[in-house]
Amino acid sequence: MMTRYLTLALAGALSLAAFSSCSNDPTLAGSTQTGSNIVFHQIDRVGEAGLLEVFSPYARHDASNKAGVVADATAMTADINTFVTGPYGGRSATISSFLQNLLVPDVLLIDTSQTGDASYLGVETNGQIVDSCNGPRNGNGKFGGRGINEDVVDATLGLVFGSTVPTIAAGSNVPNSSGAIADDGNEKDGRAGRPNLTTDNVGCGGKHFNFAQFPYLGTPR
Repeated sequence: MMTRYLTLALAGALSLAAFSSCSNDPTLAGSTQTGSNIVFHQIDRVGEAGLLEVFSPYARHDASNKAGVVADATAMTADINTFVTGPYGGRSATISSFLQNLLVPDVLLIDTSQTGDASYLGVETNGQIVDSCNGPRNGNGKFGGRGINEDVVDATLGLVFGSTVPTIAAGSNVPNSSGAIADDGNEKDGRAGRPNLTTDNVGCGGKHFNFAQFPYLGTPR
């Protein structure tokens, strides 16, 4: 948890640095002016992929986007548990508890002592997440963050509807894990005639980037 709060402090510092280089135009969306001071208002946040979209009821999205990640942690924990153990998720309480510890609060952690590319949930899972566009990391993807070419949506869906949690919980030294988690047999990954909800069906071939220049997007198709 200390690592998460340190990350929040770093994020805040970076945000202040970014704002200091922005225009002072008071007509900027999401800002108000009091005298000569520009006050920016948070209207959205995006860290972990699909956190609100998968777990939270739509009626709470706006309030959560405007809230701080620490202030929203209690409500987000409840959202995850309700969805994961409810009729849509149908997963065990143990898997739900693991996901609450893994995903709350909604921040991306990095470990600057590690080398290599960014790795979605790499710090939180000790490099155990399998990225469908880059293959298994075999415990080496520990830098964290969120790589531009990672299929982070499929990673989140796999955590909820697939066998990802029992697989990574069995790995060594996974933070916030009490050890092996039993497979509840309730995956919605196409087995036993169930629908496959572990992918958004956007393959890696549909992702094209220009890594040499910001914003790193390829030529429109």
